[in-house]
Amino acid sequence: MASQARKIEPRTASTKNRDNSVEPSVTKIVNEDEIATRAYELWHQRGCPIGSPELDWLQAEEELRKQTEPIATAA
Repeated sequence: MASQARKIEPRTASTKNRDNSVEPSVTKIVNEDEIATRAYELWHQRGCPIGSPELDWLQAEEELRKQTEPIATAA
């Protein structure tokens, strides 16, 4: 079964330079395998409780989303 990649959009689509020119940003694609791996780690850290797996999934998604902030390219 192929994993389904999921593109998480950054808050801004471009960055401005000092001269007001606009450069495109680089967006990292986060796939469900990365989210699942991090969610499992979070669940394990919480002592492997029964129920509410979506809490760990949502927290993992949020952490990975924060890591996907636009990366400014060199000019």
